Amino acid sequence: MILDSIELENIRSYSKEKIEFPKGITLFEGDIGSGKSSVLMGIEFALFGLGSQKAESLLSKKATEGSVTLSFEVDGQKYEIKRKLKRKGGSVTQDAKGSYLMSDGVSEPLSPTELKQRVLQILHFNEPGDPHSESRIFRYAVFTPQEEMKQVLRDPRKRLETIRRAFGVEDYKTAVENAKSLSSGLKTQMAVFHERFSKIDENEKELEEMKTTFKNLGKILSNLDVEKNKIQAEVEKLENDKTKLQKKERNKIELESKNESIQSKIESHKSLLESYDGQIEGKLDELDDIKSQLFDIKKIKKPTDKTLPEIDKVITKFSKIRDGIISLSSKKDHLDVDITKLEKFLGPKTRFTAKQCQEKIIDHKKRFEQTSKELEDLDEQIEKQKEVKIKAESQIDILKENLDYVAKLGATCPYCDHKLTKGHIKKLERERKEKLDKNEKVLEGSEKKLAEFLSEQERVDITVTFNQGATQEIEGYLPNLREWHEKSGNILTLQNELKVAQAQIVISEEKSFPNDGRFEDSVEYMRSLRDVLVEYHNASKQNDDLEKRQNSAESIISKNKNLKSQVGGKISQLQKDIKDIQTKLKSFVGLDEKISEVDDKLDEKNKTLSDAQEMIVENKTNQRNYKDQITRLKEVINQAEKWQVKHAKFSNYFDWLREFFIPTVEQIEKQVLLSIQQNFNEIYRRWYSILIDDSTKESRIDEEFTPIIEQDGYEQDVDYLSGGEKTSIALAYRLTLNSMMRQETDSLKSNLLILDEPTDGFSKTQLSKVRDVLQELKSQQIILVSHEKELETYVDNIFLITKDAGTSKVTRLNN
Repeated sequence: MILDSIELENIRSYSKEKIEFPKGITLFEGDIGSGKSSVLMGIEFALFGLGSQKAESLLSKKATEGSVTLSFEVDGQKYEIKRKLKRKGGSVTQDAKGSYLMSDGVSEPLSPTELKQRVLQILHFNEPGDPHSESRIFRYAVFTPQEEMKQVLRDPRKRLETIRRAFGVEDYKTAVENAKSLSSGLKTQMAVFHERFSKIDENEKELEEMKTTFKNLGKILSNLDVEKNKIQAEVEKLENDKTKLQKKERNKIELESKNESIQSKIESHKSLLESYDGQIEGKLDELDDIKSQLFDIKKIKKPTDKTLPEIDKVITKFSKIRDGIISLSSKKDHLDVDITKLEKFLGPKTRFTAKQCQEKIIDHKKRFEQTSKELEDLDEQIEKQKEVKIKAESQIDILKENLDYVAKLGATCPYCDHKLTKGHIKKLERERKEKLDKNEKVLEGSEKKLAEFLSEQERVDITVTFNQGATQEIEGYLPNLREWHEKSGNILTLQNELKVAQAQIVISEEKSFPNDGRFEDSVEYMRSLRDVLVEYHNASKQNDDLEKRQNSAESIISKNKNLKSQVGGKISQLQKDIKDIQTKLKSFVGLDEKISEVDDKLDEKNKTLSDAQEMIVENKTNQRNYKDQITRLKEVINQAEKWQVKHAKFSNYFDWLREFFIPTVEQIEKQVLLSIQQNFNEIYRRWYSILIDDSTKESRIDEEFTPIIEQDGYEQDVDYLSGGEKTSIALAYRLTLNSMMRQETDSLKSNLLILDEPTDGFSKTQLSKVRDVLQELKSQQIILVSHEKELETYVDNIFLITKDAGTSKVTRLNN
């Protein structure tokens, strides 16, 4: 890459300035703070964006917009790139609208991220296009600020991090850190799993104790049942005795009551005798009066042979039939409406009976339960196959990594330094390939079975859904179908009842009482006939009443005479019965004391029986509780065993990461860094010898990439060196990084190098060494930034940077 020009507008202390970069060695000189480093920051911003810089540090404090336009050349192709900054509110951001990349006169409007990716592509930099990170290759192959390099040398951690980043070795460290993080997570999860099955022995012991207690409770219950049955037999015997005594007590009470009743009857019968004599005299007087009235009543014929109750019955019957006809017609109309609505809702489903639908529901539910069980079995099989698949894949990955590792082995073992024969290496490869083939077959078989199970799972799931949906559909319309069948049957019944009712309301007319069209219906005709019959009955009623009274009086006289005779006989019989009762009551003496004694014994036995039943209930409750606890403990132990299996699985992963993966990656990184260190040391020592001409001092790079200074065979701390010597070591380290990075990047073979204050702290003697360095570099374009005037004689081009009233200006001093 060769730089052609840069235009800075409102960038830091620059208002608007354009700089054209010639080839050869170019020096930018000026006082401290004049704006030299701002040019270098502008170059890096134009190419790669902000990176870790803040946009506020680039845009001039007084400006709302600023830009950097850079022209450069790569492999003979010219490019122009522009990036803009814009202040909005309290923050500064890149303006995508004003950014572009131009090539062959064609402008590509690109976003800030797209610009960086495009530049990396043009420069052939093989690194990610993260807009928030610096370009690793540019920083260590083209431009590294001298102060940043001194910080790297002072900080061992940052030094190794820089080497890793510069040579792309940080992936090993990242892999180790990720593996350690993963193993830490596995360890935490293992602790969780261990906690979940840590009490499995206690639970199993508790389970056995509960089973023993449960068995003992069964024996206790058996004994209690025997005792309860024995007590119940005794209670039944006492209850039988009590029943017999109570029967005798009832007989006694009956006799006492009967005795009192007989005494009362005797007194009552004596009163009746007196009453009968009075009634006979009164009825003889009434007979004379009745015979006198019967002579005056004779006449009036009946209009019909029917009686009033018969006519009333017919009227009631016909009225009910007429009302029934009206009611039946109304019900029929309502049923017709309901049936029409149901037929509209059900459609062709009316051809099924409710029983047929119920059978279909039972069939679909049965199929649903069967397929649901199949689905659960398939889920279990799928999980098992997934575990087999994961295990096989894990083994395949490990074996492939082992094969790659064996393939990269040289003639010497990296661990023990023993020589390795080709036969030994081929044996290692053959053993791992055989294991790999075996695991790949297992994986292939597992994937095939998994596909078959998943296909079957999909089919069964469809069947489950169909049967569930069919059941819900039939259950949804079944009540309406039952209602339709019921109402359809009801309407046929109503139609038949209407026909019967209409036939029953027809009657034949009486000859002596014709209709003659005077009556609307049979009910009105019968009501009129009744009125005429009532009139006849009223006329003859008095005659009937008198005859009845006559017969009644004669009957009462005869009856009372007979009753007088009967009552006299009853009184004699009752007096005889009283004597018999008194004799029987003497046999019940002491009955109350016997009943009391049986009650006391019965209460005692019932209490004993109640206590036994309470103990049975209590022990059965305890037995149920133990049964529930046994079921719960079995489930707890089952779950703990599952966690124990998971703990073993995670433990294997943890051991593999800690004992194999992490040590292997760390050893690989160590070997890679050792290889880089050897080449790095050789190049560093060459640059050191150019910059420091002191035969008593030597410098080398150790395995930690630390510069080691030796004087007269003794190591010397870098902090005790002079400022110029420290700068020389930093510059030698910087040039070593540049040389090695150029070897890795095609577009940087010998083109561009930027050195920022490379001679800070140099003496005049040391400054003369810069000429040797510049000649050794042999780059087409070298840009130096320094405040040392002595460097003017070593360069091809000189630019002076000055600052006036806070604004920087660039002036070229030679052509």
